[in-house]
Amino acid sequence: MYYSYAHSLPGATDRNLWEPIYTYEGDGSSTIGHANRTAELCARFAEIMTFGMNGEWRKWGWQLGLWHDLGKFSREFQKHIGATGDSEEEHAATGGRVDHSSAGAKYAMERNPVLGDFMAYAIAGHHGGLPKGTALFYERLKGDHPEWRSFAHPDLLKNDPVKKLWNGDALALLNEPRRFGYATSMQIRMMFSCLVDADFLSTEAFMNPAQQAERPRWPGDILDRMSCMLESRLSALEEGAAPGKISSLRAEIHRSCFDHAARKPGVYRLNVPTGGGKTLSSLSFALRHAVQHGLHRVIYVIPYTSIIEQTAQEFRKVFAELSEELGHDCVLEHHSNIEADRDTVMTKLMSENWDAPLIVTTNVQFFESLFAHKPSACRKLHRIARSAVIFDEAQALPSNLLAPCLEAMKTLRRDYGCTLVLCTATQPALMYREDKFPIGWQEAEVESLLGDEQEAMLAREMKRVEIAHLGARSREEIVEHFLGLGVGSALLIVNTTRQAQELFAALRASLPDGTACRHLSARMCPQHRSEVLREVRSLLKEGLPVVLVATRVVEAGVDISFPAVYREHAGIDSLAQAAGRCNRHGELPGGGLVFSYEASDAALPSVLSDLLAAANAARDVRDTNPGADMLAPDIVRRFFELYYKTRGDQTGHWDEHGVLDLSRCTAEETGFRHIDFPEIARKFQLIPGGQHSVMIPWGEEGESIRTELQKRKNLGILPDRKLFRRIQACSIQIYLQDWNFLERQGRVESYADGMVYVLPTLDSYYDSQMGFLPTKNYDPNQTLYNC
Repeated sequence: MYYSYAHSLPGATDRNLWEPIYTYEGDGSSTIGHANRTAELCARFAEIMTFGMNGEWRKWGWQLGLWHDLGKFSREFQKHIGATGDSEEEHAATGGRVDHSSAGAKYAMERNPVLGDFMAYAIAGHHGGLPKGTALFYERLKGDHPEWRSFAHPDLLKNDPVKKLWNGDALALLNEPRRFGYATSMQIRMMFSCLVDADFLSTEAFMNPAQQAERPRWPGDILDRMSCMLESRLSALEEGAAPGKISSLRAEIHRSCFDHAARKPGVYRLNVPTGGGKTLSSLSFALRHAVQHGLHRVIYVIPYTSIIEQTAQEFRKVFAELSEELGHDCVLEHHSNIEADRDTVMTKLMSENWDAPLIVTTNVQFFESLFAHKPSACRKLHRIARSAVIFDEAQALPSNLLAPCLEAMKTLRRDYGCTLVLCTATQPALMYREDKFPIGWQEAEVESLLGDEQEAMLAREMKRVEIAHLGARSREEIVEHFLGLGVGSALLIVNTTRQAQELFAALRASLPDGTACRHLSARMCPQHRSEVLREVRSLLKEGLPVVLVATRVVEAGVDISFPAVYREHAGIDSLAQAAGRCNRHGELPGGGLVFSYEASDAALPSVLSDLLAAANAARDVRDTNPGADMLAPDIVRRFFELYYKTRGDQTGHWDEHGVLDLSRCTAEETGFRHIDFPEIARKFQLIPGGQHSVMIPWGEEGESIRTELQKRKNLGILPDRKLFRRIQACSIQIYLQDWNFLERQGRVESYADGMVYVLPTLDSYYDSQMGFLPTKNYDPNQTLYNC
């Protein structure tokens, strides 16, 4: 009798309630086996990822699912799970785990020479994460493991040898070990993603059927219905818009995007000046394009968490009626930095797998997942395949990791059927230039959704501001200049949170009575920032004077319009974003005023090397082109070329930590056994380490979340996915020094097994105007990291 168990339930001694590993005809089981269920799900996920090799991917997925838990057939594991009635995962948390993943990894290698290495990585890491290759193949799998084969059903051991998964384009990379290595590591991650998502869902079906019942079931025409709903909304907006040139141009941009949706999957650029409505226009293209080409979802990637909630909310309004009809939100907003130190069963079940038609996420979440090794982080990856991916503000990709970012994007396009849209107001110079920018796109690879002629026309016709450079100015001089301007309202953008707080204080002390003064930075939780923006918009709409002091969090995706904007010296891309918050809708007949200046009393901190290089490149371009329009396309191109050249020299060819070298490999027999997945994940970080997530109980929503956390803590229940999404809307990142100080003082509360920390007392540490106030002895520059 080949009958063994994969999972038990805590406290359940009746084995009829346990989950068998594998079930077969005539075994008498009324429950489908864990391996059976996982194999079917894994095969289904793998099959729909690519074009042309679907059958091979399905076979790989099926075998991964069948073999991932072979080690559980061992008597050691069965004795272990049966001795207490606790699940294997419960023992893992207390150090009592029996190794059950090495068996399947070794068997895959035996049955599939060379390519079995791919399966070995995925199977061996399906609990702890993708391992370091040398440690896996030359240490772990060389050791002795409990005998299992005599207890496994013969059907499980059948093998249809797997074949290559590379297409011709990928094979052409064989003479480029770094690029071929990333393509290989990405295939392993994709298989790993299929397996862990299938394993998590299969485990959830047994251990938490109530949670599984909450998962959405999307109709086959969901993207078509969303596309029609968006077009209706845009038509209504265009018909109801106030007459004017800007409104007319926005409608033209939308129509061009929609009309080009039939183009073949590929890489497209959408170069639209700020205020041109590119957010909804790009979504219009992506949804209709996905419908026409059988893509599975649309993923909208945003550079900053500070604006993701606004974009997601805008999308939710469009699809609110459909979401209500289906009983599930069509828009999944995912940018959480909440992550447990270990992947327990419950944290795995709560992790996002991006099973939604429209995902709104950040650069950090998107790209770090593409270089990750932990199961909960990689789980979503197979959902990216065959998607339309929009990169909003593409110029914000980090230059020190630009080479691996671009390689990841090229791999998604080449191997996984994605369409990419590079969406920005200042299209970066990301095209291939021999010796100067060899990592870029070839000219033939990137098409414009608008065409060169329309792009040039928009650059001319959507000019709404005049830009003046004030030279070096102190904080007091900037305040004096604004007071003498006589415009009433203005936006002032600086480079660090320290400068924002000091300029905010100086303005509050100088502004005339009746002028509101507000502050906006990443030190404020998203809920708080949203309230400030709503208030500022209301004041502007009523014609009341208001001054907003902000960091770069206000520069992208924030629909707000001032008559005057001041921008501390940075890159020309930042200047363009600042200009986009001035006379945004062309409402000022004489145009808006934008002033750039160099802070004479606050030098850029050296830690902000990216921003420093951009500022220096902008200065050089301005000095060598006196009197030129700093937002003219040729000036923008020269800026990016100089900026990328500088950063290439500074960062070792746009890969500061040698990420691509860590996956370098060849097609030799053991050429795949040296990929160091944990080290790749450690070195690929868009946000430098040393920060900690803390929830701020801001307003009624924040207090409600804290109350719910306390209730669940008392009941011993972890937060569900919905609660985690609410938590992230009230969370900020603080520096490790500040975190250590708060923890020593006992100022933080811990919830959800150490996954969520709350700052319960806001009076001393969280200002109602400026957000979190760090201890003055720590991080005197209070550097802003965009995340």
